[in-house]
Amino acid sequence: MTTQEIEKLKKVDEIMFNLQDSVDPLKKLLQAGKLLKELKLIDNPTDTDEIIQAYTQNVYEQLNKIIERKNVSFNQATLDYLQKDPDNNEPVIVPAREHFKEYALIVLRFNDQLAAWRNEMDGQDYRVLAENLDQHRTNIHNLCLSDIKIMNRLAEKAHQAPFSVSSKDDPDRTDYGQAIVKFCCEDVCGVVKSSK
Repeated sequence: MTTQEIEKLKKVDEIMFNLQDSVDPLKKLLQAGKLLKELKLIDNPTDTDEIIQAYTQNVYEQLNKIIERKNVSFNQATLDYLQKDPDNNEPVIVPAREHFKEYALIVLRFNDQLAAWRNEMDGQDYRVLAENLDQHRTNIHNLCLSDIKIMNRLAEKAHQAPFSVSSKDDPDRTDYGQAIVKFCCEDVCGVVKSSK
């Protein structure tokens, strides 16, 4: 893929990840359809079923490339419970959801972005862009890890199951990172499918 194609896919990701907050979801879906048509991923940019199918298929293909570990998962029931008390938990949960979304948006196309840059740029330009993107990803990941710890404490305080659940005694950053991407992408695919 070229850098331009990656940028178009990232625009589609942005649209889809923000679809549920959109005032006019159909208009946004059609914008995504136009981009998917330009990328030759669909034939009819006005067929919402085709748009949804092509996008969700693309996301799951990306997930299959990215997700190698399934040691950590997130407890949706705990998140739902914590969201029922917006006065006390909203200052934590709203930024956490944004951090998760931003991290997933970076990681979803990260390897493709690096490959495109590597093919299209000289070594120094590539290194600068790659280092900046990696640093941004690391910074957002650190915020996500803090958010997870805080939500686990809120859950414990409310006598709920932990927000993050692990099959390992000591999960590492990669375990959490892959869980964040999987959690967000599955959530957005559910939202996209229900937007028809």
